[in-house]
Amino acid sequence: MTFLRALSEEIATLEELANAKKKSYLDAELPEVLLLPGYFLGKGSLHGLALHLQHSYDVARIEYPSLQDLEKTTLQLLEEIKAVTDLRGEAISLVGHSMGGLLATRIAQEYPSAVKKVIALGTPFHGTYGAYTQYPFHLLSQELSESSIRQMFPKSKFLEALLGRGFPENVQFVSIYSSDDIVVMPWRSSELPERQNTRNILLSDVGHLGLLGKKCYGVVDSVLKVAAIANVQNLNR
Repeated sequence: MTFLRALSEEIATLEELANAKKKSYLDAELPEVLLLPGYFLGKGSLHGLALHLQHSYDVARIEYPSLQDLEKTTLQLLEEIKAVTDLRGEAISLVGHSMGGLLATRIAQEYPSAVKKVIALGTPFHGTYGAYTQYPFHLLSQELSESSIRQMFPKSKFLEALLGRGFPENVQFVSIYSSDDIVVMPWRSSELPERQNTRNILLSDVGHLGLLGKKCYGVVDSVLKVAAIANVQNLNR
């Protein structure tokens, strides 16, 4: 896929998301699927995916401070997720785009009994050199040493600790990523370590924003529907 084709995919996705925002959508109070946006994108970026998934699931989107230390954000989100799962009486699935996938993973590590599946879309599990382009925003953060941007640098203490904690066996972890992602650099940084309960689904012809677009709705839906992680390998493309 050429750079121009990748760029056209990103532009098409932006138009798609803009049109989705014009439609009505109400977040569920007790979701069975919770969507977490990427860095500085806001929950509006998840509107189209939420509209698609709401035909099969109770779906909600959640906001969080983009620059804040990810450990601090994890603790804050945990409180809300605990409240939801306590009322539902069952675990929920988390779908996180980019940095949202890191938060979804940390939540599952801290509270595995509350999480059924983690689906990460273009998430830099091993860091991204693209984070260095956001360094000026890092300097504006109140906690300069532990801003979320710094935590997404390759080999950051946060990422090394996240991978070192492992992946709770009762939770299914799936990374959906693209070889044409020009935000996660290198794109293989989105690959999860191979475990019994982890799977990597490599796509092409979509960029970083394209992982939120129509081409990926069906993939996310299929991963949510499969009963066992072993079946996810059949979705690889």
